[in-house]
Amino acid sequence: MEQGTVVWPANIVWLASYPRSGNTYLRTILWTCFGLPTGSVYPDDFLGNLALAQRVGHFEGAAHGQFSADFLRLPLVKTHGWPADDRKAIYIVRNGRDCCRSLREFWRASGHDIDLDAIIAGQHFFGSWSGHFLAWDPLGRPNTLLLRFEQLTKDFDWILERLARFLDLRPLHAVPPKLIAADGVGPHWLSPGSTRGEVMTSAQEALFERLHGHVMARLGYPAAPFAA
Repeated sequence: MEQGTVVWPANIVWLASYPRSGNTYLRTILWTCFGLPTGSVYPDDFLGNLALAQRVGHFEGAAHGQFSADFLRLPLVKTHGWPADDRKAIYIVRNGRDCCRSLREFWRASGHDIDLDAIIAGQHFFGSWSGHFLAWDPLGRPNTLLLRFEQLTKDFDWILERLARFLDLRPLHAVPPKLIAADGVGPHWLSPGSTRGEVMTSAQEALFERLHGHVMARLGYPAAPFAA
């Protein structure tokens, strides 16, 4: 995994999620409301879009093992990888159907035509939605805060309070960052209201339910229409 290519500080906090789960928007909250820069395990995470990187509070040096004094106050690092250690983490989860459909839409807009069946089955670099969740086990893993994508804007005060308590910091500002869509790097990069993508066929719904239904039920997400 990418985490192994850099010797990370002992006090790191992973910002972990399956792709398209709101990680970038969480980073924007941490920067806007707490003044905390965040890094990523992925070099050039914003594909040269400096304005977007600045808006998020992205610190590019972290991906290359170069840590500034400001970053080292509380090293917060985005990853979509599976856990490589037991260090502190914030894990963001999103309804798996919306997550898979949004990932399909994002990759298609970015020129990577991976079909929805392969995404549902986890036949790609990041693996499966439920496999990722179970590997991180945010409900049982020590020193881990579980946040839901759906609460990032619908219950912002609650999110801010949970973050403040977990990080042991008082927010500098209590106003949610403005949502934007960033052109040229995929649809709705920062927006938790991003498009859900194409509707699943009945066969895809059945595949998703078979592979991920147990985790969806555990998290209280609705079952497939045909299973209701």
